[in-house]
Amino acid sequence: SVVECWVVLAQDPVLSADLIQQFINIIHNSALYNEHPDRDRLRIAAPLPLAAVSALHEMLQVATMEQLAVNKFAELLCVLLIVLGCYVGTSPPINTPHNKKDKTAFIPNRSAYKLPGQVTMAALNSLLLLVNCDEVLTETGDNMTYFLDIMPPLTRVGRVSRMPQSVSRLVTCLNQYNTSCLEPQRITVVAFYAELVSLNANGQAVLLESIISSLLNCLNDPCPVVRRLCLKGLASIPNLAEDQKSRHYQPILSALIQGLDDHDTSNNIALEAMRGFSRILNIVDVEHIQGVQATVALRIKPFFEKENAEIREAAFLMFGDLAKCGGTDTKTAFQEQITGNLVCLLLHLEDNSRHVVKACKYALRQAGPLLGAERINAMLQDHLIDVGNLNYPDFIADLVKKMVEEMPDLVPTVIMNALVYVKSSWPVIRGNAAMFIGHVYSCVTDSELVSKVPQDMVSSRLIQLLHDEDQRVRAHVAKSLSYLIMV
Repeated sequence: SVVECWVVLAQDPVLSADLIQQFINIIHNSALYNEHPDRDRLRIAAPLPLAAVSALHEMLQVATMEQLAVNKFAELLCVLLIVLGCYVGTSPPINTPHNKKDKTAFIPNRSAYKLPGQVTMAALNSLLLLVNCDEVLTETGDNMTYFLDIMPPLTRVGRVSRMPQSVSRLVTCLNQYNTSCLEPQRITVVAFYAELVSLNANGQAVLLESIISSLLNCLNDPCPVVRRLCLKGLASIPNLAEDQKSRHYQPILSALIQGLDDHDTSNNIALEAMRGFSRILNIVDVEHIQGVQATVALRIKPFFEKENAEIREAAFLMFGDLAKCGGTDTKTAFQEQITGNLVCLLLHLEDNSRHVVKACKYALRQAGPLLGAERINAMLQDHLIDVGNLNYPDFIADLVKKMVEEMPDLVPTVIMNALVYVKSSWPVIRGNAAMFIGHVYSCVTDSELVSKVPQDMVSSRLIQLLHDEDQRVRAHVAKSLSYLIMV
């Protein structure tokens, strides 16, 4: 059989070395798949490179190939990684119709080939076993998410993690695909580089400089997955040596801030940017952070109301981290951001996600000292405990009373800010916004303060909510309106 032929050829050191190099050349120089945009971008593996991978799999199972596999480890791992990235979710080669009338027909030849991703994963596992790496990868899934999940364990396999020369050669091999026209190849390279940064490139400073430079250069890649992985890798600089941290944190911080401008939440670029920003704050000079506090706070504000709970959580945590970096002498611009977002933070203390609630508690505790109101800050520190259960109605009633007493000039602002949230897509936020407004009016004794906000407008907005489909919202609105009538 063909398999037996490959096994026999693998036992000849001269022939096997020549064949391995030819397989590498075939894979490198061939189109790995054909994409059909008119069929939902269906990708179909090209027969020749897939056959080369299949042959590699058979030869790499022969014990006499061990020394050759060790010598060619970087080159083999590189091509198999690149192919695997392209073949995840790719269909097997198709039968070519003999009838010209049917030349547009797509007939997957599944009887001849396994799924290309499975074939490539098998070859990759054979390579790792042959070079005595105990860690063997599990089966890959049929999409890029599963493929990316194998990168962390792959960068930690014995030969990669313990042999610096293998890592250096591997990066050199991968560099040729860094600007490939194929998205999966660029994704593969950047994903691997991102993991190497988290490992400090095994202590190789020159190599690390090259990897970070490559990641920074890929930030404008048209593929959102590539950009997200770049940010993930760059945000790992807290793991680096002190001199490298101080040298790289400024361009990386700028890259993370730039990532906040991507408002397409489906690609998670902004989510990665926010998480990365919070991760590197401990290595950034406080003065540098204070210089961008207000700008960054403005950029993350739109994420407070996103449907994705992970994004809301990351945004609130990041706001808290920004506040943590500012002392009582923080710039006025950021203080305005704190007061401007205070209502939002208070309303989301009853968010439908417990992780978001915890993030809001953290943000309010950090922002409290910057409010310049001693009793309000004390209440935030005492009541907003991460593991505690907050009695929200009583807490808001008491807090609003203290706000009116300690920060009377803020009353018109918080009323207007709360009015924005009566149109929230979440019933609990709509109801709490109405309740918040009612508490403010119930505590105000100075008519001049409330006169700065047209009461007709406030009443009109609340009356509209009396027709809300949620019973709790209607109840809060009715109670709030009763306070307005008494003013």
